[in-house]
Amino acid sequence: MNTKRLSLVLGSAILASSCLFGGGGFKPSSPDPVVWVDSDKHDWGTLSGAETVEHVFSVRNMGGAPLNITRVQTSCGCTAAVLDHQYLKPGEETRLKVTFDPRGRHGAQTRTVWIHSNDPKNPQKQLVISASITEMPLPVPVVTTTVTGAATAPTPSVTASPTPVPTVPAVSAPAAAPVPPAAQAGSAPAAATGTAPAPKPAGQ
Repeated sequence: MNTKRLSLVLGSAILASSCLFGGGGFKPSSPDPVVWVDSDKHDWGTLSGAETVEHVFSVRNMGGAPLNITRVQTSCGCTAAVLDHQYLKPGEETRLKVTFDPRGRHGAQTRTVWIHSNDPKNPQKQLVISASITEMPLPVPVVTTTVTGAATAPTPSVTASPTPVPTVPAVSAPAAAPVPPAAQAGSAPAAATGTAPAPKPAGQ
């Protein structure tokens, strides 16, 4: 009975060790965390420079202690690197996707990617990506010619000057004749009409 129990305990320990080190047969290369990448470089070859390209690296912890990837750095803003998992147990693996945008560039291009981790022997793992960008042909300008009728001579503009209006002097009305004082005081005496009467004879 004790033998069976001991066998069960040993089997459980072996299974736990197998899961801890990423599957059966894994042997850590060091008791410390070790960052490992399936390739230190990648070359896209010749690109037209019209589209963005990408490549996926495999990153694994080959050490006996947990690997902590603190950050991933690129040498240019045209390159981006995205890591699926930053914390890896011994034997665990993750993906690192690197994207390169060649637009606006031509000729040989080389960029660098750094993996910063707690690996004591290689705290900054370096990856190199490269490509050769061909120059894109410039668009041929299209020249259009517009034919119009015969040119018309410009018509000189004539501006008419306003005709001056003669100024007529103002005519004042004649002043009224002065009114006699007698007329102002009352009615004028009646005017005599006909012949004066003959004098009467004495004694009549």
